[in-house]
Amino acid sequence: MALDTARWTPDCQKWIQAEHDKRCRAYNRALDELESLVMQRLFKMEKWNLRGTGYKMCTAIARALKPRSTSIQAALLHYNILAKQLGRPPLLFTQVLEYSFLTDFALLCYLRNNILHKSWSTPNIRQATVKWLLVQCASQEIHRLDIEIHRVWSAVHLEVPILELAIEATKRRGEELLACKMTAELKKKWWVDARLCECLAQLARLPGFSGTLLTATCVGQAGDPAAQLSHQVPAHGEDDALSEKEVGEEGEVGEEGEEGKEDLDNEQVTEVEQLAQVFSELKTS
Repeated sequence: MALDTARWTPDCQKWIQAEHDKRCRAYNRALDELESLVMQRLFKMEKWNLRGTGYKMCTAIARALKPRSTSIQAALLHYNILAKQLGRPPLLFTQVLEYSFLTDFALLCYLRNNILHKSWSTPNIRQATVKWLLVQCASQEIHRLDIEIHRVWSAVHLEVPILELAIEATKRRGEELLACKMTAELKKKWWVDARLCECLAQLARLPGFSGTLLTATCVGQAGDPAAQLSHQVPAHGEDDALSEKEVGEEGEVGEEGEEGKEDLDNEQVTEVEQLAQVFSELKTS
């Protein structure tokens, strides 16, 4: 009994489609093999550069990378032959070695949808998109640094008077040994604070600095004399200062009450000199 089907011929559309599917299947297998070899090489290199890898292990990895590169070249040659049959762009050995993400290989696995004609599949556009995202992350980090710089600057000026009051209270209770130890720790803190103030002042002088070096008032300590200091060093302008809303959301610093603004460089130099003079007097005494 003969089947009621037409015989395929080389000119038949189904024959042509089957041949095309066969070549695509071989192409994808070659691409998977190439991808596997490149990823194995990347893992080996990562292990090679990993801290704690011994000398013998590094030597063994270096010896294994050479034949692996030969295997990659052979797989790349096979891939380019199949890619040429399908009209796909060939790859260079140096280009393959630069592929460090699986998405670079995934873009080559197009069959029915020619996505390489899309603008987003262009390497330059993808790299520009990644860099744009990094710039957005950097903007968020700068905003966070503005808040942290404000906190550190405020802590440097608010903690010292509180410690001085604590030392005086300790002396009044007759605990002289504890007061001496606290005074010694306070001297160390003055050195550290002076260095911090110098670094923060250098940051504030950088072009585009958007933070502020105004000393904040601790929330809940408005009546404490130690929390009502007049050390205020403004930044480059009112527009660059942290807003009251931004500071309030962090829950640790409040709005500065005083409105006087002086030049940053002169005020900072004077403040550092005062800290150094106080420390010198304590050291000589």
